[in-house]
Amino acid sequence: DEKVSSTWELIVAPWLALLRDTSFVVLLVLFSLGFAAFQGYITVLNSILLPEGFTTNQAGLVGVCVIGAGLAGAGVSGALVDATHRYKLLLVCPLVGTLGTQIWIALRVGRMSVAELYACSSVAGFCILAILPVSLELAAEITFPVPEFASNGLMYACGTLASFAMVFVLDAMQDPRPPHAMTRALWFLCGLWAALVALSAFVRVT
Repeated sequence: DEKVSSTWELIVAPWLALLRDTSFVVLLVLFSLGFAAFQGYITVLNSILLPEGFTTNQAGLVGVCVIGAGLAGAGVSGALVDATHRYKLLLVCPLVGTLGTQIWIALRVGRMSVAELYACSSVAGFCILAILPVSLELAAEITFPVPEFASNGLMYACGTLASFAMVFVLDAMQDPRPPHAMTRALWFLCGLWAALVALSAFVRVT
């Protein structure tokens, strides 16, 4: 009974309180779908690039570019949000940047040089992971005095579940005919990022 009571007080009760907060729910949806889009894209990267004539090694280096630049983006945005507290601006700008790079990749993937692919993927990674620390900091800000671990834990949990579903969604969009292009999946991701840019207008900083 004590363990059940402790779990309720530490995890379940704070999560229920968070889900009653409209501002947090908007941010939760934005974070979860963005996290899922990123994880899904990384997971099906080979399926996207190999039909377009890129090699397995080149696809692997694209993943390195995305992750490496993403870590830099997360570091920069985290430092900026701590210094300026411009949460909305530092959330919207990376979202717009991500949308732009995703559209560019969707339009150009079959005609890109390797250098252009690496550069575009680096910009995409920088923008996508720059969203992460801003979202987590903003969640803690708007849900105070709910403990920060509760909001962050719920966001990561929902993001992980959404990522699991996203991989199946993107994989289902693969063209069944050779060379099994992922064009529809790329444009689906563009539409998703456009929706997240629109959703960011409803994020409230309080």
